Amino acid sequence: MFFKSFFKYLVRYHFWVSISFSFLCLLVMIGLNFFSFKILSLSFFSCFLAYNFINNLRENVKKDLIVMNKFSFNKLLFLLLFFILIYLFLNLNLSSAISFILLTPFIIFYSHFRKIKYFKIFIIAFAWSYFSVFLPAVELLLPIDEKIILIFSAIYLKVFAITIPFDIRDIEFDKSKLVTIPLKIGIQKSKILSIILSSISTLITFIIWHLNYVDLEFFFTFLITTILFSAFLFLKSNQFTSQKCSFLFEGIFILMPTILFILNGFEI
Repeated sequence: MFFKSFFKYLVRYHFWVSISFSFLCLLVMIGLNFFSFKILSLSFFSCFLAYNFINNLRENVKKDLIVMNKFSFNKLLFLLLFFILIYLFLNLNLSSAISFILLTPFIIFYSHFRKIKYFKIFIIAFAWSYFSVFLPAVELLLPIDEKIILIFSAIYLKVFAITIPFDIRDIEFDKSKLVTIPLKIGIQKSKILSIILSSISTLITFIIWHLNYVDLEFFFTFLITTILFSAFLFLKSNQFTSQKCSFLFEGIFILMPTILFILNGFEI
């Protein structure tokens, strides 16, 4: 009971998704053979602030209870995290800072972008993959070459695939407001599409390994999580709750660097 309530809290106030996002960045950093606590922290705080900012705007529009106002110590925490984010931002190199700033319009105008047909899922996949791949690469002063583009493509398709179940979950809510993939092609076809995209992502990582850009363990991480993702997707047809989606599907991003860490013999 305590675990269920605690996890609900983590999901509701966007801690879980922020942890998942930071683990995705960790996965990319391991793939690039470097580690930066600064990038890892920046990914968590920026995701947490962005999701709460978007949620706050959405609640304001609905004239309903504002989530951030229900968060008892929200103002102090939000302000503290904002200053931590600014501190981390100021410690980036110039190219990384510019790359980070380029994402800002997607956050500020997200509520407008999401109203465009099918666009919501593309924004989410792009923002997650752009931040997790290009920011570490630029911070490491790596050229944006074939290797980085291929890793970006693999991550983009993986995020896109994992985002589809959330559109399935929200299908009733979105009916009168948005046009999403599940509303257009149906739930079962959306699940199949999701598995296909995740499989293509895995195939790309095989190509990346074949080109000697990453270790074989990186490919196996994608393969294992694609199999698990496919199993999760068909566990309970059409029964997607907020907690189930978050635990199973956002949890994939936490699982990926964990599996890679184990396959690497507990070495980063």
